[in-house]
Amino acid sequence: MYIVTKEDQIKELISRVPPIVNIDLVIFKKDKDDVYSEPEYLLWKKNLHINLENKIEWIFPGWRMNFDETPEDAINRISQKEVPWVNTKIKKLVTAISDKWYDHRAYGVTLEYLLEYQSWEPIVWEDEFIEFKWMKRKDMESVPWVYIWQLKTLNEIEATIASMNSTQDEILLQVD
Repeated sequence: MYIVTKEDQIKELISRVPPIVNIDLVIFKKDKDDVYSEPEYLLWKKNLHINLENKIEWIFPGWRMNFDETPEDAINRISQKEVPWVNTKIKKLVTAISDKWYDHRAYGVTLEYLLEYQSWEPIVWEDEFIEFKWMKRKDMESVPWVYIWQLKTLNEIEATIASMNSTQDEILLQVD
């Protein structure tokens, strides 16, 4: 008779559980001259009593993707739920990052999508979040408690934004 220990059961479950997919909305707007040189990003401030363990205050809007959704469906649902008064245009997927350490209950993968701001301003309407703020990179780097992985992906985000407003030759020059 084969006996399965609790440890063996847990090991088997962990090996079969798919990662939780999270979607972050990296909403940006052009600078005052209507160019992409110094974009501002929309971040929201979490209510700290809800997130005491990780001490993260400022994050990009985002949520988990449902099992039956495409990433585009999830972006639309998250936009309607979290920033319903902001009109945006989906530009492209910027990066995928592992965020296993953030929520120890499950392994997660976060897809960061770039959305261009079109109109309206965000309104705080939920207890979980207490403030929205447009921040430039230098602001994000100087404010305490910005989610570290979002700071680490800023180079990829800004390279993606720069490529949207560049010719092939300009991109090659930036790489060299």
